[in-house]
Amino acid sequence: MLRIMKARGVRSAVASSNNTDRILKTVKYFGMGTLPDAVLGINEVDQGKPDPALVTTAIKKLGVAPKESIFVGDGRYDVEAGRAAGAQTALVLQPVAAQSELKVEPDYRLRSLYQLKQIIWPDSYRRE
Repeated sequence: MLRIMKARGVRSAVASSNNTDRILKTVKYFGMGTLPDAVLGINEVDQGKPDPALVTTAIKKLGVAPKESIFVGDGRYDVEAGRAAGAQTALVLQPVAAQSELKVEPDYRLRSLYQLKQIIWPDSYRRE
């Protein structure tokens, strides 16, 4: 999905509760080293999720407005942090307990990251 977004000029960031060095190694390991426009780890903010600092900082690094952003995660703290930062939120459905106690409903529920295509480019996927 990151390759598709990059090819179409959509900026992206990886913002995680891991430290930045670990994220960079993971991104590189999976062959995505040049795809994200920004990489942000927990070591770059004062508080972790559900505090919005991680999301807010990532959005600022991308230079976009929060309401033009979609924060994608797989747990309740991701949804809470994204919402508190003013971003749209997407929850990737996983069979994990972190999703069973949602305090805030996400804007979107995804079975796959590829479903983001329908959200980012809805006109390309409308059936008439």
